[in-house]
Amino acid sequence: MSLMLNHQRKIKAQGATSTADPAAGAKVLVVGGGGSIGAQQLSELLTNSLEEHLQVLKSFESVQRKIQYKKEVLIPEYRNYVSRLEDSGQDHPLLGHYLVWLLDADEIDEALPYGLWCVEKGISLPERFKSKLPTFFVGEVCKWSEDQLADGKSADPYISLLFEAVKSHEWDLADKVSAHLHKCMGFQDEQDGRLEDACVMLQAAMGLGAKVKTRLDQIQKKLAAAEADTN
Repeated sequence: MSLMLNHQRKIKAQGATSTADPAAGAKVLVVGGGGSIGAQQLSELLTNSLEEHLQVLKSFESVQRKIQYKKEVLIPEYRNYVSRLEDSGQDHPLLGHYLVWLLDADEIDEALPYGLWCVEKGISLPERFKSKLPTFFVGEVCKWSEDQLADGKSADPYISLLFEAVKSHEWDLADKVSAHLHKCMGFQDEQDGRLEDACVMLQAAMGLGAKVKTRLDQIQKKLAAAEADTN
């Protein structure tokens, strides 16, 4: 019997964490327990577990059920293992999948700092994604931010922290994504009453191809009216 099978049986005997999804009719295993497991063994066990979980996820037709599964099953079960991989500096496909799950589940509190770490460490997205991780990450946070702002809610501190990271580290982004980021920052500045800053951001967004001329004109009229009131 192989060392891996031996170890898996020991883990099961100690009470490994397993998740059964009634709708999918499949059992998936995430190893539990102590820190004595070696890096290679951890990687292999996580790979096997991840493959089974992804098959369960793939079995759902409903997008909402996929999101629910990520939020209620995948994120809680893999969070500690992601932390272990981060601490050890060990790369694994789980790291890219985990960011996708966080963003899909709108777990922005965890997704923002984790995404920044992924960009810093050069983590790759799952194979099915055509874009690079920084482009995907910025685009998804911008989508979340725009939805928040459209509902009259603030997208800060997340959008501002992301914008600062992109600018300070000069991330290489497609113009379309960069335009979206400036657009969201402009909308956030407008919401916070920083109309001059909003103009600067929206002008930059428009220069990159965003369709924000109407919004920019409205803000400029507000600024002009405010200036006229002071004279």
